[in-house]
Amino acid sequence: MQKDQPTLQPDNSERQASVQLRLHDADLKLLQVFAHVAEAGGLSPAQYGQNMSLSAISAAISNLETRMGFRLCERGRGGLQLTEGGKLVYEELRPLSHAIGTFTRSIEAFSGDMHGQFSVAMDDAILTNLRCPI
Repeated sequence: MQKDQPTLQPDNSERQASVQLRLHDADLKLLQVFAHVAEAGGLSPAQYGQNMSLSAISAAISNLETRMGFRLCERGRGGLQLTEGGKLVYEELRPLSHAIGTFTRSIEAFSGDMHGQFSVAMDDAILTNLRCPI
């Protein structure tokens, strides 16, 4: 018998039905947008860092809330306030972002792609020395 995927079920009334969450590439982008919104303290300040329009950021947050099955933040004239679910998602993004960064650097190192500056120092006499072909 197969084990079911764990479901997200907050204890508050924001959540009506259980949703099974499987992350996809698009979800990672939505989570990145949400993290920038949370760090910036609102949708308007986040639009410059994300190079996205206000409506695109709002749509991304709405899509992520739909995927998660609960509200992540309250948006209004009073500013942005993360819900309990939004705070949880934001806190869990830190180790996820770190793990993705570590994974990317490890794969790049393994693939042999060299990045950065490479300096070679040599004596002028080496250029004319036939025993040291360069």
